[in-house]
Amino acid sequence: MFYTEFDSILPASKKGITFYPSHHAQQIDAVNAWVYDTVNNGVYKCGFATTQQAYENNVFPLFKSLDRLEEMLAKSSGKYLLGDELTEADIRLYVTIVRFDPVYVQHFKCNIGTIRHKYPPFPHSPLNSGILGHLDPWSVALCAAHGAPGAGVRLLMVVIPS
Repeated sequence: MFYTEFDSILPASKKGITFYPSHHAQQIDAVNAWVYDTVNNGVYKCGFATTQQAYENNVFPLFKSLDRLEEMLAKSSGKYLLGDELTEADIRLYVTIVRFDPVYVQHFKCNIGTIRHKYPPFPHSPLNSGILGHLDPWSVALCAAHGAPGAGVRLLMVVIPS
């Protein structure tokens, strides 16, 4: 619905843009399934774990998935997970990766490593690849504002089509 329902209010140049191209649909669904379980929701499973065992059952798969994503990006024929096209899989991953170091490492104890320290030395890391580094033709504005002690971090992300 979101890919077509609002086309009537968009400029002609933006109509029909999709991040779920039919030729990648099965791959997107497959990636989204494990990324959601182990990364997007995995950080919350770690943060709200009530036992050490529950924490360990989720933090190790989280970092295994980050390593798997690193490998996918290294093998990709383009700068995104599935090649040269920005897809829903990239966007779903982006929203967790961009908050990982400032929020999930500190507050949810997903601290086996940080994105900026564990992955940047590699050319295909989520931060150095298309996911954060080259969202063209998108303009990305990020603003992290630390509140009062104990108030946590507020992170605002605005993605504006060019």
